[in-house]
Amino acid sequence: PHPLSICICCPTQSFNMADMKSKFFNSLSRAKQYTGEKLGKAEKTVYDSDFEHLQGQLDVIKATTDKVLKHTTTWLEPNPNRRLEASFRQRMKRPTAQKMTEVEALGHSLLEASDAYGREGYYGKALADTGRVQIELGERWQHLNAVVTDRFQQPLKTFLADDVKTAMGERKALATARLDLDAVKARSKKAESGTDDKRQQVEEELRNKQEAFDKQYETVKMLLENVQRKNDEQIHRLVTLVDAQHDYFAAAAEATATLARDIRSMAGVEPPRYAAATPQSAGVTAADSGAADMTTAKVLCNYETNDPSGLSLVADEVVLVHRQDGLPEGIVLAEKDGVTGRVPLEILDLETN
Repeated sequence: PHPLSICICCPTQSFNMADMKSKFFNSLSRAKQYTGEKLGKAEKTVYDSDFEHLQGQLDVIKATTDKVLKHTTTWLEPNPNRRLEASFRQRMKRPTAQKMTEVEALGHSLLEASDAYGREGYYGKALADTGRVQIELGERWQHLNAVVTDRFQQPLKTFLADDVKTAMGERKALATARLDLDAVKARSKKAESGTDDKRQQVEEELRNKQEAFDKQYETVKMLLENVQRKNDEQIHRLVTLVDAQHDYFAAAAEATATLARDIRSMAGVEPPRYAAATPQSAGVTAADSGAADMTTAKVLCNYETNDPSGLSLVADEVVLVHRQDGLPEGIVLAEKDGVTGRVPLEILDLETN
């Protein structure tokens, strides 16, 4: 028999054909309703203001969370090639290979230089100490990366993939239900002048579409409220991010402050002028910088200097004086407004500490 005769006679094929015909009619009806709304020729069911606000917030949450995830990934791995490789491995469900960070590579190169020069001298020893600290910083960064990825990024990705995606899918279904409802409403007005059978048929269809729309509306509203609530809860993820950053930078500050103090001691270099301004942030105290004594003093006269290591003063100001070993005779370190510099002792009237 001809294949067409099978398609016509088979009950299953007939059912599928009827189903396809119904879907085609619904799609055509939605398209007609949508076009009429755009042209201002068809009435449209309007959502209440609270629902519209929730819909708008869903789009904002999706866009901003995507952006936060994107820039967090860039911050954790600035190298675009490595990011591309990690993305490929993730899509292929392959484990991501942990690679040496740039600061770890720097640390190993410093250790190699130290081995080449020997560690008997100050420079070789300083290279080794610096190299070890760089490697430590790299390892701490790897830990930061893992914490932020697992406890900040992954929950946000799950939030987008589950809650946000589900809400968007159901919202799309609601838009379809709304078009179906409005299309039937338009047909019901035309059916008012038709036969009783036609009018009853349209009224029954309108009741079904209204019921389907109301049910979908409540579902979407519940999902939108859930997305808003869970988005507010993301503050706990933000705490994880900031705590991880704090732990990393605090440890890095402590390690580099100790390293800087040790290397300066080897090189016989004085602390930088800003060290006294931010002793806690640098992890260095006045005693660490070599100060033997501190006192206050009144400036006896104006003092101007172009020396980068000096400090210009105005008469009658009160400054903090650091007595430090290794300075030329008659020179002290004075501190004003958090800035430290060398000044002659003779322009100061020292007070009792």
